[in-house]
Amino acid sequence: MPNHRADNSDSHRSHKRLIGFAIFAAVIGAATPASSQSSFDLYNTNPVESTSSKSSAPTGHMPKSVSLNDIIISAYDHHPQLKSMRAELMGTREILNEARASYLPQLALTGSANISDRNAVLQDGSTFDQYTEPKTLALRLNQTLYTGGRRKLLQQGAALSVKASEARYEALSTSLAAEIIQDYMSLLSATEQYEILERSVINLIELEKGVTARKAVGDATRTDLAQAVSRLASARAQRIGAQAELQLARDRLLSKTSFRVENPVLPEQATLPLRESMTDVIDLARRRNPAIISSRLDEKSALISVQSERRKYLPTITLTAAASTVRDSSPTIAKDEDLSVGINFTMPLFSGGSGSAQTRRALASYNAARFGTENVIRESDLRVNQLWSRLQSGNAVLEAQRANVAANAEALEGITRGEEVGLSTTTDILDAEENKLQAELALHRAQYQQYAALLLLRLYTGELDVYDFD
Repeated sequence: MPNHRADNSDSHRSHKRLIGFAIFAAVIGAATPASSQSSFDLYNTNPVESTSSKSSAPTGHMPKSVSLNDIIISAYDHHPQLKSMRAELMGTREILNEARASYLPQLALTGSANISDRNAVLQDGSTFDQYTEPKTLALRLNQTLYTGGRRKLLQQGAALSVKASEARYEALSTSLAAEIIQDYMSLLSATEQYEILERSVINLIELEKGVTARKAVGDATRTDLAQAVSRLASARAQRIGAQAELQLARDRLLSKTSFRVENPVLPEQATLPLRESMTDVIDLARRRNPAIISSRLDEKSALISVQSERRKYLPTITLTAAASTVRDSSPTIAKDEDLSVGINFTMPLFSGGSGSAQTRRALASYNAARFGTENVIRESDLRVNQLWSRLQSGNAVLEAQRANVAANAEALEGITRGEEVGLSTTTDILDAEENKLQAELALHRAQYQQYAALLLLRLYTGELDVYDFD
């Protein structure tokens, strides 16, 4: 007779194992990083359509909101070129210590220990033997008293070199921040465009279903259905292209930072109006642009080099002092001590023309630095003018694009109602959908270009600090 209790117990344990395995698989599936699936959706020509009005990013990663502030700070901390410049800047700062050292005395201690065994034959045939073990210890001090002002110029030049290096570091940081701002705005724009295209695909799917149903009852033709299918395929192709552009935008940011941004957030500073006039903006850029500051510091440093070269013909006065002791320098001298103090005077009279040549070279370097500053200022003015003009014209473009989107939306609504009463065809609806889609894409492209121009203008004028993004 079969044991029904044992069978029921085994079945119960089997069900418990199946439930446990299902829970374990669900936990593993939730914990598995979605990045392993990110490359699949890009090539899926017919992905499962989402019915939500606002879909998530298509790469399959878990949502992670990373602000522009986080990205720029990460780039500052991890970008290899900035790391290299920080290391160089630490070495450049030591120039100040070298310049200060010229005001301090130079103290040196020297010593020696030798063995000498001398054998000589004199003219009369006699021999001369001498064995010594001389030991020498000397302390020498040099203190420069006067250099014709060259030491002061050297210290000033060193301070300017350090400041110029720091300004170049800031200029590189600003340039990197500008690239990240443009890439971040491109990512925001690509995200919006992908979502617009996805909504368009969803609408076209519903439209295709409606045309298919109406064709089944004879209210639509094969041509209507073919056009609906064609527009849907075209929209899916555009969405795949937008998905690829979205992936490229993420990769560009990833190459500069340690973040892979999934859900970018629009900074508040991108929407705040600019209060300054164009003249004020140009003036701010000239005073605060680190590239201009660095160029001006280089110009001042080059002028100091000219002044230093011209003072090479002035005398140099140095105080010297020495104390030495020598033991066993000869069989007749057991100990020899010496203490001396003196002042040395050096003044160049003729150097074969090398001094004049060095002065002329320093003067040429100064002129080159001066012209370089003018060029940097011109480039800054041009960039600010272009951004300002883009902002002014962009406002008018945005107004026109918003009006275009509203008009196309109204036209689509009217054509859809007309189709219900037989006044519009499927082609009319598809054309209206396409016009509305292109108008929305154009509006979002113009909007994010405007955001980027405003942020860059604030950055170049020193009105935007990386920590202001939070």
